[in-house]
Order: sequence, then structure tokens, then C-alpha cells
Amino acid sequence: ATGKQVAVLRGHKRGLNSAAFSPDGARVVTASEDKTARLWDTATGKQITILRGHEGSLTSVAFSPNDLLLVTGSRDRDIKVWEADTGQEVQKLRGHSAKVRAVAFSPDGQWLVSGSHDTTIRIWRAATGHEVETLYGHSRPVTSVVFSPDGQWLASGGWDRTIRLWDLQTGRTSKMLLGHRLGIASLTISPDGRWLASGGEKGEVKLWNLATGQEVHHYVGLLNSVTSVAFSPDSSMLAAGSLGVRILVWNRKTAEVVRKLEYESISYNSVAFSPRGQWLALGNRDLQLWLKAI
Repeated sequence: ATGKQVAVLRGHKRGLNSAAFSPDGARVVTASEDKTARLWDTATGKQITILRGHEGSLTSVAFSPNDLLLVTGSRDRDIKVWEADTGQEVQKLRGHSAKVRAVAFSPDGQWLVSGSHDTTIRIWRAATGHEVETLYGHSRPVTSVVFSPDGQWLASGGWDRTIRLWDLQTGRTSKMLLGHRLGIASLTISPDGRWLASGGEKGEVKLWNLATGQEVHHYVGLLNSVTSVAFSPDSSMLAAGSLGVRILVWNRKTAEVVRKLEYESISYNSVAFSPRGQWLALGNRDLQLWLKAI
């Protein structure tokens, strides 16, 4: 499919660092350098609400599994939880001593995880905002954290070039995936739970078999540092954005490029598939929604 741009969501004053669809696909949320997150209706492209309250630029955003809450991470070192419908702040989570780079909800919605430039990963109880555990192991800033689909373990990556798989029962690293030559910026786990993709500096994009911990593919085509990687809902495609002007979508199994989007002098800090796979969202300053992008 050639794909076509169906909407451009405009409103942020500065560039986007993160975007996430609601689990039902009806809304998309964006997190920006302008210190706000904005919630949008995917059907109309209209802005629903603005989340204001962070004192620094926003680095990451995620929906809760039940669509009701949002979590944001910021350079101000805080994590905030918001009501998605009203945009009201309901929790402020403090504990990190440096920029919060990544946030995520567990699949059951009971836990939040955050990764920070202070090199730690922290687990929080979503209902109360209380910190329950700090995970130590990375030697440099943590840039990405993601839960497994079953919620039993966690993957993290960072500037120390390592990917760590954490057993959440013990709080210990159960496996390390080594192979990146430079820092890692983004991780994503396939919805079927079998694969992990990682993106890093100098265009490195890798696929890992989670059962064996082995590197399966090294995807080529991006020359600049990768900012975001995302699997399609059926786990068959992998998309990546970069600091260059190119977004690529590969066939996960064959590593063949199936879609290439190129722009002049724009970097893309966020890529995200909608839950049913009909849209691919690309974030720079605006958020572009592409229909049948693959």
C-alpha cells in the first residue's frame, strides 16, 4: 500500500518527543518540548484537552490499559498521572534525581515504571503513586522501559549500550542483550511477546529473539540516530523514526523495507501504530496520521 496522510494534528509550540494511541484507538496523546501533553480525537483530528503542569519539556507519555489515565515523564524529574477525560492531574511521582526519559503502565494497569538519566528504573503503584522498588544495573542514563505483554518482566535500554530484561518477582536482571555498538534510544516488544526491537545511535536497529536472547536481524536504511521504534499490532512490521529525514517500515521477518517516508530537514522523534494498525503516527512538531502506511 502506498499510504496517504489523513490528518495533521497541530497545536504544539515545539517538537514532539512521544506519542501514544489509546487502547481503543479513538484518541492519541502527544508529549512535547513545549512542556505540555495534548490529547486528540483521531476521527476528527481535533484537540480534546491540554495537560499543563510540568516545569520542563515532556519526554514520554503513555495511556493506561483501561483508557482512563495518562502518565507523563519530564525533564523536570517528575512523573505525573492525569485523568484522560478531564486533563486533571491526579498524582505526582517524585524520586528520580535527573530527567525522566521513559514511562509506561503495566498491562494490568496496577503499576507504573519509569527510566531516568539518574541510571535507575523505578516501579510505582499506580493507584497511590508510592514507589515500591528501584532497579539498579545500568551504568548510564536509561532511555527506554517497556513491560512484557504478560506483565511478568520488564525490558530497559540506555546509553550504556545494554538491554536488560528484569524479572519483576525478584527485581534482578534475568538476561542481558549485548550487540549495540553505541547508545540505545528506544525499545519495543512485539504484541505477541516473542520479539524485542531496539533502536540506537548511527541508525542501528536490531531485532532480538526473547526466548533465546539472540540477535536475529540488523535492519539497514537509517543513517542518523534512531529516536523511536514500534511494532505493528500483528507483529509483522517494524517502524522506526530518526534524527534524519527518513522514516522506514520493515517487514520484521525478511528485513525488507516495505515503506519509506522522507521529508526535508525534519527529524521524527516518535512513531506509533494505532491498535488496529490502520494508522501510523509520525511526530515532529505536528503529529501526522498516515492511513494504511504499510
